[in-house]
Amino acid sequence: MNMLLSTAMFGLFFLLLISVVVVLPIAIVFHVKAGIGYRKKLARRIHQLRLGKMLTALGIDTGDYIQTENLHDLKEQLEKCGTCENTAECDEKTAAGDISPENIEYCRNEKSWQKLVDEQKH
Repeated sequence: MNMLLSTAMFGLFFLLLISVVVVLPIAIVFHVKAGIGYRKKLARRIHQLRLGKMLTALGIDTGDYIQTENLHDLKEQLEKCGTCENTAECDEKTAAGDISPENIEYCRNEKSWQKLVDEQKH
């Protein structure tokens, strides 16, 4: 009886171990692919907004920006840009190339851009 119980427990443990060994890599690959797809969609959305022009004007690589910024901060910055009322000034300054972290006080994401540019310098 003890032998049968031990064998059954070993069998269950072995099945559990095999399922983890098989399922875990599949789950990891799935999540990595989902993350890549999400970042691509996010990059397209960023390029559709003035946010993409601002990043380019400040010399911030969009790919690096998406990889390094916290998701909450990204969403907040997208929201600020999408609801901004200073679009004429933003368009004018980015078109003229007159952009630096020190002269974008009209931008609702000014502090975020200053922080990103400072981080790139270090």
